[in-house]
Amino acid sequence: MNKRVRNLKRGIIVSCQKKGNDELFSPEIAAFMARSATLSGAVGLRVDGADCIRAVKSVSPLPIIGILKRRVEGVDVRITPTFEDAREVAEAGADIIALDGTQRPRPGNLTLAELIQKIHRELRLSVMADVSTCEEGVRAAQAGADFIATTLSGYTPYTIQRPRPDIKLVRELKRSVDVPVIAEGNLHTPGQAVKALLAGAYAVVVGSAITSPGENTLRFVKAVKPLTQENSKFAIVVDIGGTKTAIALMAYDGSISQLQLYPTPTQKPNQLIEFLREAIRDILNQYEDSAITGIGISTGGIVDPHSGTILHATPLLPGWMGTPVVDILQREFQLPVRVDNDGNMGAIGEYLYGAAKGSDPLVFIAIGTGIGGGAIIDGQLLKGKQGGALNLGHIQVEKDGIPCNCGGRGCLEAYSSGRAIEQAYIDKKGDLSTDSNLMEITAQAIFQRCANGESMARKVIDRALSYLARGISILIELFDPEAIVLGGGVSESLGEYLDELRTKVSCAHRLFSSENITLSTLGQKANLIGAGASLLFSV
Repeated sequence: MNKRVRNLKRGIIVSCQKKGNDELFSPEIAAFMARSATLSGAVGLRVDGADCIRAVKSVSPLPIIGILKRRVEGVDVRITPTFEDAREVAEAGADIIALDGTQRPRPGNLTLAELIQKIHRELRLSVMADVSTCEEGVRAAQAGADFIATTLSGYTPYTIQRPRPDIKLVRELKRSVDVPVIAEGNLHTPGQAVKALLAGAYAVVVGSAITSPGENTLRFVKAVKPLTQENSKFAIVVDIGGTKTAIALMAYDGSISQLQLYPTPTQKPNQLIEFLREAIRDILNQYEDSAITGIGISTGGIVDPHSGTILHATPLLPGWMGTPVVDILQREFQLPVRVDNDGNMGAIGEYLYGAAKGSDPLVFIAIGTGIGGGAIIDGQLLKGKQGGALNLGHIQVEKDGIPCNCGGRGCLEAYSSGRAIEQAYIDKKGDLSTDSNLMEITAQAIFQRCANGESMARKVIDRALSYLARGISILIELFDPEAIVLGGGVSESLGEYLDELRTKVSCAHRLFSSENITLSTLGQKANLIGAGASLLFSV
């Protein structure tokens, strides 16, 4: 590896290429981009086509990664598919030849190893293999590639569901190959570039985020488009509960219509996904294709944020765990599909349409039979590695406390959920055989008994509020939120006790205004609205 190529290490390589059907692009534009990138500290340039490479070479001393992108009938390989393409790129002045490093068939009879060897032997240049999986990277390195780049992750049919940018692939390749790994593909922010380098990337290639004004304009236009649309387009929204499932349409302004409630089908595995397919098909049959923009689904459990597969589900939904919901419904209906945990969907709904609209950071706490929630930070949903971030019900609020159904002890859910309030009341009440309203021992009924002056109910509610305040205090320490929104079925009984809860929180946090603890204004529709909003906005 010569000194100029070694200088790529831990730097930013700028891709000066035509994006899509950009009619303004030309070799002269590529040269202007390259010159600007050079003056701004880039360490290298990635350039497509001989004319552009020559133009860039005339204005920048930086090493050039050259490609020739073209379609060849009968094959899917498009990046420098033949040796003749590599020769044209080399003769134009490229320092490194980038090519498709997958195992897909390529034109002619040369294998990947033979093509790389011929470039080394006849053109005497280094080769960068663009791959989409770790296995492809390993094979490309074995074939003699001098660099492995993650360029094609998400762009081959078998990697469509990979995360973008694919930092995980960078990490896997770093552990698996002995040649430098280049992070490339869907890197849009400086923070993502830093993450790629920390994961082991030798250098980072950034393209459209720097050199595509048209693509960047489109991103902004798409982001605000839902706020400018009339209510002539809708998302199909679904909220799946353990006993009931709600299906409706949501307009761009967050309004819900055509709401239908169904018993959640749980008699046998796969019954739920079949029910969803049938229900969605019925709605689509009633509207023109152009009126429906996609499908948003809120569900209990943990959902893989990259693939839309259910990683964990409540026992109330047999066969739901492991279901690739996004893949099944996108193939069936050819529409965008978003699936996420109900706490996350509620947070999105409150952030975009609810009581604390636009507050950031925002924490949403859903208090129902159990406790869940989600958080918005810097306009983005906090997801975690596998979609399980902010499992609020299982924050420990009492050391060695009451056993929780998760297997732990002292969880917030064991003290402040609807189920916990009911159990605490039953435990304190003792013999219920003399209670004429035995069937009314619900959390809502206990709140009402408290309001009516019953001392036993008062003690139970006071304990639930104290532990809820303790849980909220932990969240304030973690997130320093602008707003905390309380939703879920139990929250509908909290109105009379909200000031009391705020006071308990204020005692522990002088710098946080407890007035920023509010009740949801979206009520039971928060999850539906969040499911639609997650589809319309990039949250």
